Amino acid sequence: MAFSVGVWSEGPVAGGTLYRWEIDAGKAGFGFALVDWETGTVRPADRRGQPQGTFAVDGRSGVMSGDVVGPDRMPMVQVAAALIRAYRRDGRVPETAHPYFG
Repeated sequence: MAFSVGVWSEGPVAGGTLYRWEIDAGKAGFGFALVDWETGTVRPADRRGQPQGTFAVDGRSGVMSGDVVGPDRMPMVQVAAALIRAYRRDGRVPETAHPYFG
């Protein structure tokens, strides 16, 4: 089953950049991610940019740790991977990242 993940920057917040994400236009899930570009760490967040749970993806090593509160782990991994790929591809903090899965 094909699906898409849309990821948009909400702007800078304490601790990094806040992103809003949606799977299939929000029909299959949505949430927020906080990215600390200095450390390359991606974490689930609330709409104000406060980290949720202990889950984190280390964008440099790909190591995942901790527990997710709210959305399950897979969307957060997909969002983290999309953001990290966009950053590596363009060499700058991305405004958007929209991966498609077939």
